[in-house]
Amino acid sequence: EVKKESTKKEQQKLVQGDNAKVLAKTETHKLSKELNLSSEQQKKVYEIYLNHFEGELKKKKK
Repeated sequence: EVKKESTKKEQQKLVQGDNAKVLAKTETHKLSKELNLSSEQQKKVYEIYLNHFEGELKKKKK
């Protein structure tokens, strides 16, 4: 399970109106470098981040 908490940095990015796909890609890349993920793992991580950030952006718009 992935934590649904955002760091201050992530929240700042969201406030700036960043695209969920850009955020997901950035975070996936960071994690991939840290953990040396396979491409299959990267896809899964990307999907999770994308879901998370889209949810966060929807909350911000309300």
